[in-house]
Amino acid sequence: MIIRNILILCLFFSCENQRNIYIDSEIILELAGMSSNPVPPPLFVSVPFYIKNNDGTITQTTGGELKKIFNTYYYNKYTSFSDFLSEGLNQNIEFNRAEVLHNGEAFVVDSKISEYYKAGGIDSILKIYFIRGENHKGYFIKDSNLTSEELKSIFYYLFIEKYFVFEDDYTRKILIERMDAVIEIPVK
Repeated sequence: MIIRNILILCLFFSCENQRNIYIDSEIILELAGMSSNPVPPPLFVSVPFYIKNNDGTITQTTGGELKKIFNTYYYNKYTSFSDFLSEGLNQNIEFNRAEVLHNGEAFVVDSKISEYYKAGGIDSILKIYFIRGENHKGYFIKDSNLTSEELKSIFYYLFIEKYFVFEDDYTRKILIERMDAVIEIPVK
């Protein structure tokens, strides 16, 4: 009986302390490395990244803005920007919305999009809202009549499933590509 109770407690505490890992450490290290460039690449400063807030909302931001947040509020809480980026992008930090509000746009995940994701994962989102690009290069969004909240919610789920979203201001097309197809990971 005592051993069973100890096992149950161990199981409870091990499940309680698990961290989300959506984005691989290699991608995180490459993104963090981009921040040290005198002129960071467009991927780091203009492609949307998503972080979780302490009020249940999500903030759409960029790597450049996350670097500012790190330097202002978190530099003494993490040993490096890459550690901070890993925890933030993997949704393991609940950011104070007041601290990040001026560094991005907060939104509530749309319930319909959330239900699609919970029911069928990212594959159902891709089937419903996207068409495959030429030569199977990325995906393009089908429906331009989605609300801003629906789009941001779709983009949030894509992000945690390792996709980048690229918006072409000129053609108004939205392209998504897997992170590992965009970022070259050095061979070890």
